[in-house]
Amino acid sequence: MKKIIAPILLLLSINMFSQESIMDKVANATCEYLQQDEIKSLTSDEMTAKLGLFMLSFYSDHEREFESAGVKVDWNSGKSGEEFGQSIGIKMAGLCPDILMLLAGSTSDTDDYESFVIEGKLKSITGDEFSYINIKDTLGKSQKFLWLSNFKGSDRLIDADKIKGIKVNVTYKKTECYSPKLKEYIIVKEIVEIEYL
Repeated sequence: MKKIIAPILLLLSINMFSQESIMDKVANATCEYLQQDEIKSLTSDEMTAKLGLFMLSFYSDHEREFESAGVKVDWNSGKSGEEFGQSIGIKMAGLCPDILMLLAGSTSDTDDYESFVIEGKLKSITGDEFSYINIKDTLGKSQKFLWLSNFKGSDRLIDADKIKGIKVNVTYKKTECYSPKLKEYIIVKEIVEIEYL
């Protein structure tokens, strides 16, 4: 029995070493690629696109090494490519964390919008598919805000019965949405933060 286990463990350790070796190689190459000035000057979306092409090219050039290490990527499957990218990202975290943070969007495009703040009292939450937060502003005018995604302060809104009459500052941005009812694009006020006063 011991004679059978020893060769199996040896084969597994060789396979793990070769997999680690090629994954280290691609992580190093990716870090070097991302440190080029022309790449650093791109937006995070452009960097992500370039990175995907770089990884595809690197994989194609070293496909035999990857396959002998047990790494097979099916580029027709989004999940397979995503898992490959995540594995490389984990390796990169120890090699070039600053570049990885830049890629992750520390200069994210989601922060590139003009925001507005309005003060008022919460009246209600309405809507079926999407929720709208209704408030009465300090001038007595009713305002309606789209609750589209998670934002700072949204957790307190989940219990809609307990929010009526609470004074708030609502930070919002203008978002363009398609209205199937009107058959045109409309501008809505999307909440990005709510502060309870």
